[in-house]
Amino acid sequence: KIPYEWVEAKKLVTKKGSTKHILLYPIEKIQYNNRNIIRKSEWKNCLRDDNYFVKKSINPEIKITPEVMRLFGLWLGDGSISIDKDKKYYCVNFTFSAEEFDYYWDGFFEKGSKEIGIDWSIQKRKENHRVDVSTHSIEAVELFYYLFGNSKADTKYVPNRLMHISKELDFNLFIGYQFADGHFRTRQKDGYTYGEFCSASISERLTRDFHNILKTLGIRSSITISKEKIIDKVHHQRAYYLSGSHRAWTLVNKK
Repeated sequence: KIPYEWVEAKKLVTKKGSTKHILLYPIEKIQYNNRNIIRKSEWKNCLRDDNYFVKKSINPEIKITPEVMRLFGLWLGDGSISIDKDKKYYCVNFTFSAEEFDYYWDGFFEKGSKEIGIDWSIQKRKENHRVDVSTHSIEAVELFYYLFGNSKADTKYVPNRLMHISKELDFNLFIGYQFADGHFRTRQKDGYTYGEFCSASISERLTRDFHNILKTLGIRSSITISKEKIIDKVHHQRAYYLSGSHRAWTLVNKK
């Protein structure tokens, strides 16, 4: 039998009244692949030839743990990749606010980095209240290039290689991204406490990828769009907001 779930009553209202035949719709059934090991053979030399000097290799087998997945999710929000083959310049970079860095580093970033085998260069710019974390390791850059391509803020996406490995890893990928591009908040109304999340991105594909991931986890969310505009001579690109609310989100702030 095909599993079904209830549609909210407000979605049944049409100009002609209720359409009860759409009360139920099939839940998408996901086959999790359990491919939680990334081997060097998958990404080796995807940017260079075999003669390129490697000063320090990353781990030949990388187990995708929740911490690794949160690190990847964080990159989708706060990370960038720079590639210039002519100048042989390769870099993977994260930029954090000074207030965020210790929380991320102690919480999962350091542990996830050890699982991959990456040594980061950390520059704390106190005057700018920010921290830049980067690596010029060719193998680390190749790994990120293999996973995410040479994507920029408006073209980022969730790679197929990281999608639907397991429910736990899907959720941790979302949490890592949410820490970067979103927020969790607790609200009270009429004596009822509930939590909400909201994230913003200029990549439509990335927003829809996470919307679909949440749907497969049984987590309701919605997408709203802010049109491109100029305010006080400042250009604001078209942005996509992913949001949802549930009492369970109040627990995120307690961790």
